[in-house]
Amino acid sequence: MDHSNQIGPEKVLCVLGVRSSQLPPPGTPLKHEDLRVLLVQPGTKWKREDMAKVYRKLAQRIGPPRAVLCDGAVELREGANALKSRRKDLLVLGDFKHFAANQLKSLFGQDERFQTFQSQVGRTRCAIQQTELSHLTSPTFKPKSRFMNLASILRWAGVISWLLKHPGCQSRRGLQTKRLKEKLGWLGDYAEDLKAWQACQDVVSLSLSFLNEHGLFPGVSACLQSLLSESLTHSLSRELAQRLIGFVQEAESSLHPDERLPISTEILESSFGLYKQLEGQQAKGGFTSLLAGFGALLKPATPESVNTAFARVKTEDVKQWIKENLGETLTTRRRSTYAEYKIATKQITTA
Repeated sequence: MDHSNQIGPEKVLCVLGVRSSQLPPPGTPLKHEDLRVLLVQPGTKWKREDMAKVYRKLAQRIGPPRAVLCDGAVELREGANALKSRRKDLLVLGDFKHFAANQLKSLFGQDERFQTFQSQVGRTRCAIQQTELSHLTSPTFKPKSRFMNLASILRWAGVISWLLKHPGCQSRRGLQTKRLKEKLGWLGDYAEDLKAWQACQDVVSLSLSFLNEHGLFPGVSACLQSLLSESLTHSLSRELAQRLIGFVQEAESSLHPDERLPISTEILESSFGLYKQLEGQQAKGGFTSLLAGFGALLKPATPESVNTAFARVKTEDVKQWIKENLGETLTTRRRSTYAEYKIATKQITTA
């Protein structure tokens, strides 16, 4: 489970469920169609007590879960304690990807070299995005989740560094060497830093891929340590690996024998991505009635499934859900404000 927000104070709580007996076999990551939508609920207040109420209602409807998987948000984790009276062996698991991102931030996020690099990337992006070098523009650093999306920045830095060292490559055709070095040559000053940061990112990427495919199971920390042993080429990456292995080891210590559970919410993050694709440009204007279609995004659409869905859900049901859960949307309020202004100024002009 996790929250998603776009603009304004409203957040949507999304809870997806999967039966442990129906997990895909080891070596196969979860797919959207493996999941069941348990709850999609917009709201502006999501404190611990609010989440506790949500957990209780879900438990009454489908039974108390074996495990709750979420990021480090206090309200999500501590709110789940409301279920422990109904199931003593309840596990509240932390999301591996969020934990890994926090460790990257802890290791070098406040380092002056990294902060200077980050600023230089932003300045370079602005400097070349409307020039002949526009195809070499970097991805955007996302302020709230830059360490969860660091891989794309490092990949860009690797491509540009290679380009600068190979003047005869096809990709430099038509580009002036002087201009290339003037705008992007500064990356050479970060060669050693980039090696260290990339070594850390490699540890995260390898770990995340393995855990997405195999999940959490007794002995997983030993498997992870063996997997990472050959990639620990830097002191920073070795420290990171130990932290990640320790996190996984603590989580697996509470498992039953032969039990396997998910430990990454990445499939939920990608579900939010599907919803934003459905919204298109409307994603910049707050949540709309399209939210009612969130669950349909997780299953392959066929003529038969569409026909069944229309037979089961009436238009009035959808309208009622939107009215009860969304009420007046941000877009509606914006339109009302502009309409009121237009009427008021027209009256003044007429008078």
